[in-house]
Amino acid sequence: MRRPRRAALLLLAFALATACASRFRGDAHGDASYDFSKVRDIAIAPTPGREMPEDAREIRTIVEQELRQQLAAKGYRITPAAEAELLVTFYAGLHAKMRMSGGATVEGTDARMTIQFLEPGSRYSVWYGWTKATWRDSMEPAPEIARAVTFLLERFPDAGHQRPPSKAGMEGDVM
Repeated sequence: MRRPRRAALLLLAFALATACASRFRGDAHGDASYDFSKVRDIAIAPTPGREMPEDAREIRTIVEQELRQQLAAKGYRITPAAEAELLVTFYAGLHAKMRMSGGATVEGTDARMTIQFLEPGSRYSVWYGWTKATWRDSMEPAPEIARAVTFLLERFPDAGHQRPPSKAGMEGDVM
């Protein structure tokens, strides 16, 4: 069936369309007492208790590929979970914007993504970020997913740095 496959391809596409930029809103914060400067090895792990639908396998692959590339560019190594100093989990989905006056009316679709870094043993969250944007049917999923991951990981520290930047209530364009 094409419709579920199309819905899966749209799952992680993020943007408020402009000619060459996506408009994201979100927030990110890290544990100020956590020493990020000692972390080099990160594993990509399933999000506990919040699995993405099976028909979103292609989207999961794109997100994992972006995480691998962008974390490597920050100086991290992607390793098996047994060797990792941090686990990174993610979730994404589409959410209908509803208006409830005079009956429920769908007013568009928000695409949302969360990325979280956890200590492997305790699963304690040391960094969490989320973003959302308006999805337009004319958008291509892969570039929008890349922009969303970039938007979030800009707020995560590079390998060897102590603290993530604090950008509460962040908004911005990603080219």
